[in-house]
Amino acid sequence: MNLNKIFYNNFLESGNLAVYDIFSTNFQYIVSGKPKNTSINAGIVIQGGVADSFTLELVKLAVRRYKLTYSTCKIIISTWDNINEEIKESLIAATHEHKDVFLILNQMPEYTGPNNGNLQIVSTINGARFAKNLGVEYVLKTRTDQIFGEFLFLDQLLSLHRSFKARLPKSQKGRIVVGSMGTFRARPFCVSDFFSFGFTDDIILMWDLKLDDPNQTPRDIIIRHRSINDELPFTEHDLEHFRFVTSSSRAGEGYFASNILYKSGRNYSYDWKDSEEFIASCFIVADTSSLALIWPKYGMTSSFSKYKSGHAWGTTFEKSTYGMSEINFCKWLEFYMELTDHNPNKK
Repeated sequence: MNLNKIFYNNFLESGNLAVYDIFSTNFQYIVSGKPKNTSINAGIVIQGGVADSFTLELVKLAVRRYKLTYSTCKIIISTWDNINEEIKESLIAATHEHKDVFLILNQMPEYTGPNNGNLQIVSTINGARFAKNLGVEYVLKTRTDQIFGEFLFLDQLLSLHRSFKARLPKSQKGRIVVGSMGTFRARPFCVSDFFSFGFTDDIILMWDLKLDDPNQTPRDIIIRHRSINDELPFTEHDLEHFRFVTSSSRAGEGYFASNILYKSGRNYSYDWKDSEEFIASCFIVADTSSLALIWPKYGMTSSFSKYKSGHAWGTTFEKSTYGMSEINFCKWLEFYMELTDHNPNKK
């Protein structure tokens, strides 16, 4: 099948320009550039379910590609003890293919939580603690249904992590690097949960939180009242949206991120400036497209990794101040410069 010809003709006929990438399973890769941090003392936790052959092959491909560039990195596959026996045997075989690849089979919690939030908590925290017992300094939490296409992804993450150290909360050793994909501006005090990178203790700090209980009531972040002259107050809809994404009954990325906010010991009010300060002080938002993070869950496309702004196609974003626009690295850098009083535009 000649994909070049198919895409070429499709463009001429429809005007829709399509491109594609090939992530080969062949061991003979061509790596552009040499990693500076080949001996980084890091663990990669690939967490989540492996329910079908597609996800299985994606996990195996990720392990091979990651080990090609970072051969000393420890990889922990953290999944469930009730997976299909053939898939389990294949994963065990994958741990024997390379050195320092481990498989954790977790017991699934009885209550999985909204959007399977409890599953993500259990598989992530157990994987991070396993990595800590291996003595790694850094942990990257990622998912079984996603893969980093950029070979030097750890170099990028480590460079970002080491570059921004000012105004850290006392609860953290360093900032936690997250991705722009899913870090929506309309979700205050909230960052994407697709991946998180940082010191091992900080990743454990973020993911060590109470499992959602079906009888548990939503929690709100502690409020302190800002000046009545505050320039960036939440609208009523923004406030409603904020409570929705940070409540334990929602158990999504807002709940995970708000765990860091609680542990920082700082009080925040319901306004955009506090949200920006929180994201700038506790996290670094990396451009997901520069890492080539691929998520084929909703189709074989890489478009989900591209920065989004403008139109809100999601119903929970319709009336929000920022629609579905995401915080990319440049926008995060503005927050950081404001936080550290290095904003050249500040009068």
